[in-house]
Amino acid sequence: MIPRLRPSIFLPTIMILWGLIAAGMALCQKMEDLFYLRAALGVAEAGYYPAVVYLLGTWYTKSELGLRLTVFALGSQFGSAMSGTISAILATSIKPGGYPAWRALFAAEGLVSVAVAIPGFWLLPDYPTNTKWLPEDEKKIAVDRLEAQGNQIKYNGYSWAIIKNILISPYFYLFLFVFPILNFMPSIISNFILALNNSGWDKTTASWMTVPVYLFASLTLPILGYSSDRFNDRFYHSLIGALFSMVMYCLLLINNANPPAWLLFTVVYLLAPTNSLYPIVMGWANETWRVDNQTRALAIALLNAFANIVPNFLSRYIWLAGDAPVWLWGKSVTIGGMAFLATVIFTMGMLQRYGLLMPVDRDGKTALQLEKEHNSAELAGGIEVSTEIKEKVADEKTALKVEEIAPAAAEPEKKETA
Repeated sequence: MIPRLRPSIFLPTIMILWGLIAAGMALCQKMEDLFYLRAALGVAEAGYYPAVVYLLGTWYTKSELGLRLTVFALGSQFGSAMSGTISAILATSIKPGGYPAWRALFAAEGLVSVAVAIPGFWLLPDYPTNTKWLPEDEKKIAVDRLEAQGNQIKYNGYSWAIIKNILISPYFYLFLFVFPILNFMPSIISNFILALNNSGWDKTTASWMTVPVYLFASLTLPILGYSSDRFNDRFYHSLIGALFSMVMYCLLLINNANPPAWLLFTVVYLLAPTNSLYPIVMGWANETWRVDNQTRALAIALLNAFANIVPNFLSRYIWLAGDAPVWLWGKSVTIGGMAFLATVIFTMGMLQRYGLLMPVDRDGKTALQLEKEHNSAELAGGIEVSTEIKEKVADEKTALKVEEIAPAAAEPEKKETA
């Protein structure tokens, strides 16, 4: 649906919607009301991430997208840091009219979302072809530089062929394994508060301890995104990240999976930068389906939905609250997941390196073929322009020669007359 809508309207609208729902949760009187509103909140938020990834992929090239996606993901890490800060402050300092602190937390976070969303109606761009405040020549530049890499960004409508194009692609199923595991990777970070609570830390102090972890992740995300763009690489960044995470979780098995506090803190901080893998691999998926606009949009949406649904169910049976702070089962399963993730990433990297089974557009052409055709057309256009310039220069030289010859031819006539 997002290719048919204007992002400058769609994105702020759903952000306002989820902000109002979150603020409304502060008014709930029964647990059932919280469940209903939480489900509504999920529906409102569902389209945001894939829509932003799709929008960024419509503006930025392969050598630019990784950094932009990690900067976008930085907002999530920074938000997690601020959430821990706000939670700690509300729990210790603010007693809003005698109401529980969690009500104030929902109200504050929801209303801030609404306030941030409103300027988006004027500040956000749409697509290169229909952004109102972009001059026509700049629109053409934005489109041409993407088409030069085999990107197709024009809307051509949906059909069953698009769904078929996704379902017959082996890359869809490989990414389908990758993204849930990537979301599952930072489980020890998301359970860090619980680990500290079960190790004797009080809740307020444990909330404060998560803040520097997410701030550190916020600092490292753009660096890794820039590196991915600088070396035009998604494969090695993803593979090394998966193997590194596997080693870190192996360290957590020391001392019967109950490592000393210094090791737990070290591993948590070292794992924080791996949060960049999700946006980097999402950029990889965006580039894999760049050959068709609608296929890219649908593939991103399906992969993101699956990536968020599966880990939420698995966490209930793997990272059990009753196992804290040891989590022997959770750590062991995560190590196996990292090994499987590295295998799948390696498989995808090798397939793409040799151009095997790549997605195609509606005419059966791969992105590489479209890239070559576009560049050949541009080269031909350049030759035509050069020919025109040469003809113009030749005409000007001829005119100059005529001007030089004419006075010389006129001189003998003047002498004869004299």
